[in-house]
Amino acid sequence: MDIPARTAIQFTHRLGALVITLVLASAAVSAWRSRRHLARRAAGLVLASLGAQLIIGISMVLRGFPLWLATAHSAGAACLLMATVALNRALRPTA
Repeated sequence: MDIPARTAIQFTHRLGALVITLVLASAAVSAWRSRRHLARRAAGLVLASLGAQLIIGISMVLRGFPLWLATAHSAGAACLLMATVALNRALRPTA
């Protein structure tokens, strides 16, 4: 790909990451304030996973996108997805 296309992809990824960070952080903080034990635990997992993703993402840029960090970033995305699903499940009303 040419440089403008790669730049557009990186910009879109970072913009999406910013939006997702704000949404997930606000949802996790809101869930953290609840009295439900499982919701608080899941919120902590979301915040920890989100922090790890941000650190790995910034490290990738600073180190020139090494493959091992890109792989860690993908694995972190899977962990963040699982933590978000766990938070969603913990916040569902019980029947």
